[in-house]
Amino acid sequence: MRTPPFPDIESLYDRAFREPVYRRAVSVVAPFLDEIEPPPRPPLRPGRGPERSLMCELLGAMDSVEDRLTVQLDLLDENHGLIPMHRRERVEAMLRRCAAAFPGAVLRIFSERAVDLPSAVVGVLTDVPDGESVELLCALLEDPRACVRSEAARALGVIGDARAVGPLVGALCDPWSVVEWMAAEALGSLRASEAIEPLSEVLYSHHMAERATQALARIGGPRALDALQRGAEADDPLVSTFAVDAMRSVGSDAVLGGAR
Repeated sequence: MRTPPFPDIESLYDRAFREPVYRRAVSVVAPFLDEIEPPPRPPLRPGRGPERSLMCELLGAMDSVEDRLTVQLDLLDENHGLIPMHRRERVEAMLRRCAAAFPGAVLRIFSERAVDLPSAVVGVLTDVPDGESVELLCALLEDPRACVRSEAARALGVIGDARAVGPLVGALCDPWSVVEWMAAEALGSLRASEAIEPLSEVLYSHHMAERATQALARIGGPRALDALQRGAEADDPLVSTFAVDAMRSVGSDAVLGGAR
């Protein structure tokens, strides 16, 4: 069996000073090492040496779930760029497992980090059971970063909790189109009848016509079809085309013969 490349903390720091790529990594996790006595590390599996980064070694030295989550978030922070994409995906997978197994810890750490939570991990909150992350995701719809707001809207659509309808309706007027698109899609996924009127208003905006009509088609019902019918009769050919397509997607025979 192979032995770990870093048998103790002193060796980690020694290598960090000799190799810049490790130096920056250690700077992220150093605050967590002062009071933590690293447990004995198990041998690495054959052939995995190059893939076992310093990050994995340091995470293994932490007993606290909260500490591990905090470090993983630091690794994924867009402002750090510490690890390549394939390792980012692995860290995200670890976070998803944590969300399912330790939902309380995940919500606590994510809430504390809400002001700088990396957008890449917002989707992890969909793995928190029983819809416990809905309140935090609704709060993230007010985040100053559009990438976080859009990911929060998408996640709320995946979870499908009715408590998200009001905040998602508000997101239909977001300054960034991508947030409005995700909010409309989420409302369609939620089959939210309360969103019919707001969606009926925004479908006449060119950048929202496709998503709003699709959402209305998914919500269904007489009121949604009436809104789509009005869109099909609109003078704007773009709005009319999307409305007709949406009605056809649900098999509606209410499309006017003269609709564009």
